[in-house]
Amino acid sequence: MTMDWTDRAWLHGVLADPHRLAVLHHVALGDESPKQLAEFIGIPMPLLSHHLNVLAEAGLITRTASEKDRRKRFVTLTSSAFGYLDREWLRDRLHTPSGRVVFACTHNSARSVLAAALWSDRFHRPTAAGGTTPGTRIHPKTVRTARNHRVPLLQDTPVSLDAVLHESDLLVTVCDAANEQVLSHPHRLHWSIPDPATPNDNKSFEKAFDQISQRISRLGNVLRPTWEGAITHE
Repeated sequence: MTMDWTDRAWLHGVLADPHRLAVLHHVALGDESPKQLAEFIGIPMPLLSHHLNVLAEAGLITRTASEKDRRKRFVTLTSSAFGYLDREWLRDRLHTPSGRVVFACTHNSARSVLAAALWSDRFHRPTAAGGTTPGTRIHPKTVRTARNHRVPLLQDTPVSLDAVLHESDLLVTVCDAANEQVLSHPHRLHWSIPDPATPNDNKSFEKAFDQISQRISRLGNVLRPTWEGAITHE
């Protein structure tokens, strides 16, 4: 059903506030904590909480608890908000000197493996994946999920993030634990995606795949104009 004019006008009213627009842009490509958002935008937490409530009611953001620390929360952009963003501003904010995106999770057995495979399959751009504490094997349901979606995996076994990450890469952490372990990397984003291996069922792996797929598309569509002439690591 098409949104009626009253709803459309209300949504434009929500977006007329500069602080709310700033929130959307700061979480457009990566998830941020409310504390980080308050610091980025320069407003007190009570005022930020008000704006987050309005944006959540409008369906433009979601808020989820960190898998690593349930006391922490992350703010995530919804797909319905992407059409309201300034993509040129987003490109200017991203630093990708090498043109390569590297994905990281803890064990490099599920989320980061799927993310790198999706990135390569969809955009044919250089990528890699690694773990902060690599496991001993790629999770069997990772292999099954990739096969079901006809996405070729790029690795047979987990590898260390230190072995594949260069300082000039754009690092995307896809689990909350890894996010807390690589804070020093100069070019990074975070995607708070629950570990599908914890419930260890096909539905959880499919959900993780869908979440990663949406974010891959969003990031790639922003970066695409910068790729021509980029220097890459092989």
